[in-house]
Amino acid sequence: MKKDLRKRNVPNIAKLDGIQNVITGLNRKQKDKRVNIVAIPDLMTKQEAEDLYATDRTARKIVEKVPKEGVKKWIELTNTTTEIQVQFKKVFARLRVIKQFKNAWQWARLYGGAGIYINIEDGEDPSIPINFSKAKTIKSLIVLHRYELMAEPQSVERDIDSPNFGLPNLYRIQNQHNGVPTLIHHERILRFEGAELPQALFIKNGYWHDSILSALKSPVINYSQSHDMLASIIQDFRQKVMKIDQFAQMIAADEDDLLIKRMEIQDLIKSNFKTDMIDKEDELDIVQTSLAGINEALSMINNRLVESSEFPHTVLLGESPKGGLSDKGESQNRDWYDYIAEEQKDVLEEPLHTLIDYLMKVKEGPTNGIVLKDIGFDFMPLWQMSEEKQSEVQLNTAKRDEIYIQNQVVTPEEIAVSRWGSGKFSMETRLETIERDPLKNIPRENEDD
Repeated sequence: MKKDLRKRNVPNIAKLDGIQNVITGLNRKQKDKRVNIVAIPDLMTKQEAEDLYATDRTARKIVEKVPKEGVKKWIELTNTTTEIQVQFKKVFARLRVIKQFKNAWQWARLYGGAGIYINIEDGEDPSIPINFSKAKTIKSLIVLHRYELMAEPQSVERDIDSPNFGLPNLYRIQNQHNGVPTLIHHERILRFEGAELPQALFIKNGYWHDSILSALKSPVINYSQSHDMLASIIQDFRQKVMKIDQFAQMIAADEDDLLIKRMEIQDLIKSNFKTDMIDKEDELDIVQTSLAGINEALSMINNRLVESSEFPHTVLLGESPKGGLSDKGESQNRDWYDYIAEEQKDVLEEPLHTLIDYLMKVKEGPTNGIVLKDIGFDFMPLWQMSEEKQSEVQLNTAKRDEIYIQNQVVTPEEIAVSRWGSGKFSMETRLETIERDPLKNIPRENEDD
């Protein structure tokens, strides 16, 4: 019988060095950790997030601390009058803007996302865009976490030119307070995001990101368990060991009651006379548990938690760094407030711009429906210099200003308004809006007298 010489569809098999695989374990799941360990996304469920947040103080602190610090100093409106600033401040107080923004930011970190429903009075169904031509006022701001604000997948924006591209146009409010689910248009929602996910996981997760605690679950639990175990070790640090003559025979002879009675009597004697009395044939030893290496082990666990959370030791664990607070501690605090400032811009800037724009467009808002195009805001500085440092900065600034005035770079009036015009010291120099011809006053050679 002739052999079939036609090519067969034989799969390509990689030829590996057998000795290398047997000895080193490469490419064998039982031996090679590079093959055996696979990263599998484990997104935190609502129940897991709530349980960890409710029962672990460190997890709660990680969720709450950044939003609390982020809204502590709040904002200052710019390019507007004092009267307008006062009106906005009144509206912010009525709507509890600071508290609602803090809560939305906090729930976004815990659940992976949150939103603020803008309850605007425009006479329209909330499932359609806001009709600003009929909008009277913003009645309230309602905070909803991502499990109460369900994205409608079929409403995802497909137009790449839309600012809302890739996000739902409609959300369904579904919580324990409203009996019937309500459809809400995205214009009426201020979104707050959690820990960012890749696009595929973001879509799989219902068009929301992940809890900040997902990646921190292991370090947080390890930290709590290790310190709880240390407390148990300390409780049993000194153990009494009694060697009783014929102990095994007593157990074998079913003399448990006699043995228990003997121990009870010894406890009674210890309690009354502060001493141990035993038979001359017995022995009593005190055994101590060794704590060697515990400090190093706890330090590694603490450092992993700090590194994963991006919190400094001084904030997360309340530990003063080595070298004293005046050097490393002050540097860590400054870095911490720089981190908070970055988070403010990432999380609060866009929803704040949107809210201020909406407040100007409603007829009964702080500007009575007039949109001020130049209005803006700055986050108030979080880091405060010591009085000594402030005095040094003001002295150096005064010396610099004196040089500018003497060389006619600026006028004394401009310096006075720039430094103290806002009611507090400022290093920013603002020039009067006049025409300054840079060549006008420069002497020219061969110029007629």
